[in-house]
Amino acid sequence: MLNRRVLRIKVMQALYGFFQSGNSDLAVSEKNMFRTLERIYDLYLLQFLLLADIHRVALKDREDAQKKYFPDEEDLMKTTPFTENPIFEAIENSEQLNKLVNNRKLGWGKYPELAEKLFRKIKQMPEYKQYIHTPDVNIQKHKDYLRDLVKQVLWNEEYLHSIYEEENIHWGDDIDLVNITLLKAIEGFNTERGIQLSALYKDEKEDKDFVSRLFRKCILDNEELNDIITPNTQNWEAERIAYMDLLLMKMAVCEMKEFPSIPVKVSLNEYIEISKLFSTPKSNSFINGILDKIALQLKAQGAIKKTGRGLIEN
Repeated sequence: MLNRRVLRIKVMQALYGFFQSGNSDLAVSEKNMFRTLERIYDLYLLQFLLLADIHRVALKDREDAQKKYFPDEEDLMKTTPFTENPIFEAIENSEQLNKLVNNRKLGWGKYPELAEKLFRKIKQMPEYKQYIHTPDVNIQKHKDYLRDLVKQVLWNEEYLHSIYEEENIHWGDDIDLVNITLLKAIEGFNTERGIQLSALYKDEKEDKDFVSRLFRKCILDNEELNDIITPNTQNWEAERIAYMDLLLMKMAVCEMKEFPSIPVKVSLNEYIEISKLFSTPKSNSFINGILDKIALQLKAQGAIKKTGRGLIEN
């Protein structure tokens, strides 16, 4: 779920908070950083729970419709493709999901009207009307509809986004990754395996070590990193260099020096791409030029030693 770019971004955000706040407790800051990563997984699990809650509301809606004195055509439908969608059932019956949710004590209980409010909106959507009146719905059509529902509601509903931001300041940024991963689980569903959840880390030990080392080394070697970068920015007025640019360059230099298995080119490309997301429009070309010079200098000094995959030439 969390690829290396996302991990770098989370380290960047943690470093920014550490340096800007004047914090001196590295251990506490590192713990908070890892908690932020765990909260991404909480959001991922909560999205599955929300789908299950919406489905339960839909089932109750069918029951209530049967009791109306003057039912319309839709009210007379005892079931619909929405209530019979097997992916909902797989989510609700997932032992893996239920165990994780129970262990993390997750739920939408704080927002008891949320699922009902969202379902009322879903019922008014033309895609819902078309879906429930489609004959002979196969598994792919179930998947297609549920993917569209995620995109239109879980991804774009303003009320839901306000809840994300209220619950966690980072969730507004994390929701894209979470929903992309959610869509992969929906597409990968089959009746034999059910719904398969992604793990938070691709390789937990390796990824956690990468995050911890990068965070700690950037803090502990801050002065050394400044000394490497500053001579290469003498043609630029210090106050005109964006703080985020400087921070990204420190991370890149640290990664080139301290992570022998990561090719220099990979490190450079990653931080240039991250700068496009978090810094100024001209930052990527500025960072690219400075880091290219520094990489050549460090190689000439023998300060970059690569092994394994890191030996790949740039």
